[in-house]
Amino acid sequence: MKYDKNYSIHNELYKSARAAGDVAWGGDKDGVRFKNWKETLESFSLLDFFPKKGKLLDLGCGNGTVALQMAEKGYEVTGIDISEEAIKWAVEKSSDAKLVVDFKVGNVTDLSNYDDNFFDVIIDSNCLHCIIGDDRKKLLEEVDRVLSPHGVIYISTQCGVREFKNMEYVFDEESRCMIYNGIAYRYFGRPEDVINEIEGVGLKIIKSTVDFNANKHLKLFATKSNQKHELGI
Repeated sequence: MKYDKNYSIHNELYKSARAAGDVAWGGDKDGVRFKNWKETLESFSLLDFFPKKGKLLDLGCGNGTVALQMAEKGYEVTGIDISEEAIKWAVEKSSDAKLVVDFKVGNVTDLSNYDDNFFDVIIDSNCLHCIIGDDRKKLLEEVDRVLSPHGVIYISTQCGVREFKNMEYVFDEESRCMIYNGIAYRYFGRPEDVINEIEGVGLKIIKSTVDFNANKHLKLFATKSNQKHELGI
């Protein structure tokens, strides 16, 4: 069965999160997600293949959790999110922190404002699992296009079989989507299927792992397929 998608739902959810006093997306009142991302981003500095400077794109940047931390590290950061509320929130946070980030409202499946090979680093801030159907290939093709020849993308995306305690959410086995009020809200592909999607647009997986926590995340680094030798992998 084919379900409709409606990315505008994220704007309402960001409004609700902000009204509830959350620090970030997903009921994060205590800043746990912020701390988890901080640890993850700190670990990147230990990787020989991860660029230590340059232009960075934060896909689905939300209210700037990742973008602001990377700007603080000296990267030239652009953050894109489809939610106007999230971008408004991110801009306010960047102003408070006195950090310069180019936050934009936009659809991550269309990066036509950026030239080929423009970004040295791309980070998927838990965005890919929000992209449904044919839009997934559009996004990955754009990522491959705007990523520099020596660039690296980091993806953290939910995967695997889902069980939901909240009865408003239903997992559809055929589409592998979380269905919310009749809308395909999240995609939970099998790890091997997601990797095939990524490699199918010409990206090369550098390293990957599946984090079997409550949310089951596939975490991976990828680069242009012809850069394997130059990165010393």
